Amino acid sequence: MHQVLTKKGLHVGHLNVQYFFNKIPELSLSIQNFDIFAISESHLTTSIDDDQLHIAGFHNPLRKDKSNLSSSGTLLYIKDNFIYKHRSDLEHPNIESIWIELNLKKSKPILICCIYRNPASTKLWIDSFSEMMESAWNNKNEILIIGDLNIDLYKNQNKHWTDLLQTFGLRQLIKAPTRVTDKTKTLIDHLIVSDPDHVKEIKIPCYAASDHYPVCFTWQKKDASFPKNKHVTITYRSFKHFNKDQFLYDLHAAPFDYIYNYSDLNLALSIITPIINKHAPLKTTRVRNVDKPVWLTHEIFQLIHKRDYLKKKGDVTNYKKLRNEVKTAIRASKRKYLESLISDRENSKQIWDAIKLANNTFHKTSSQPTQMDPDTLNHYFINVANNLMNNVPISLSKNDSNCISNFVNNQTSSCTPKCKIPFMSTCDVYKYHSNLDASKSVGIDSVSSFFSQNRMPHFKYLSNIYI
Repeated sequence: MHQVLTKKGLHVGHLNVQYFFNKIPELSLSIQNFDIFAISESHLTTSIDDDQLHIAGFHNPLRKDKSNLSSSGTLLYIKDNFIYKHRSDLEHPNIESIWIELNLKKSKPILICCIYRNPASTKLWIDSFSEMMESAWNNKNEILIIGDLNIDLYKNQNKHWTDLLQTFGLRQLIKAPTRVTDKTKTLIDHLIVSDPDHVKEIKIPCYAASDHYPVCFTWQKKDASFPKNKHVTITYRSFKHFNKDQFLYDLHAAPFDYIYNYSDLNLALSIITPIINKHAPLKTTRVRNVDKPVWLTHEIFQLIHKRDYLKKKGDVTNYKKLRNEVKTAIRASKRKYLESLISDRENSKQIWDAIKLANNTFHKTSSQPTQMDPDTLNHYFINVANNLMNNVPISLSKNDSNCISNFVNNQTSSCTPKCKIPFMSTCDVYKYHSNLDASKSVGIDSVSSFFSQNRMPHFKYLSNIYI
């Protein structure tokens, strides 16, 4: 499904997923080439956090969770390079919908709506839809509505529904069935637009994650400009041409006698860093693909492709069997991988990876280390008490202050200092650095422990400056 749309423009899709949470790994890979993807019948509740629903490359989804028998849950994913506004003012209390206003360069904003209608809805739903559309129409912006309306238009046009859409200058564009079983074919997933000329292609791919097919389309307007995809990059040190003997020779030839004149770590590193950069330069490369989960194996992908083929072929009996096989294979593969992570109880990183996988919380809000001068932190903490006392709105009397002072002195008078750090010897430095894992990420100085483990000269002095 991720390569179904071929024309340039805004790529939008919708799928009635029928329980979303257990399908996140598969769908997170399938929707990567979409700019906006809507999901209905998610059946999510407030017990599931937004971070558990995060998909790489997208904002955290806008969501309407299942709250009663008539609602089933709706989600809307928007690529993180798009600017949008959640238009909750357009959402009607009797309609399960999510509205956004998408801002594009060189174009007026467009209104996009993800919608779901319960098949048991009464005439009241139509009246509420009319009220909602009147509010949207008054904005004078182009409108795109996508979702499961449960109004079958495959064999017969619903004249009342069609007339209502025409009242607001809207047209429904899907012509092929979107839900196919062994006995029925129905067109209940709709694409409703105010300007059909801007829809350049429509595809209904045979993707069998649920019993509905996705509705996918490309929207393009003359002069409209779309943001470029954000490329994920990583920075690393290249050891491709690293020569240890030459590296150590250059270190010995460096003017290290000057290093003892520096009490500022940055100045001391200014002698060493150029040599490191010469032999192991920093390089930046682009990560082209979203990381596939380790447990999502090639065998599982083969089962998924075979499942989709049987669905397209109309072999409903074997399709249902294979659909269950896919679910079973995913559960078994994930369980096996989790067991391998927790088998080594001494490896805390793997234990945490297992916890995150079990909760689907691998999303990191920030990958950049905090760049703050240690002296700034030190100054803050040694003055935090005085600053706090100066900002206390109620002044303390002298007696109160004396009581506090006496209490603190009594608590600390018998304590021996525990924060005294002795000067580190060369042997100490080498011992500690040799135990570091050189594969770990570096700090803001971009100097890996690999260099100190190779008996880098004068690291004793540098380590003591750090402290």
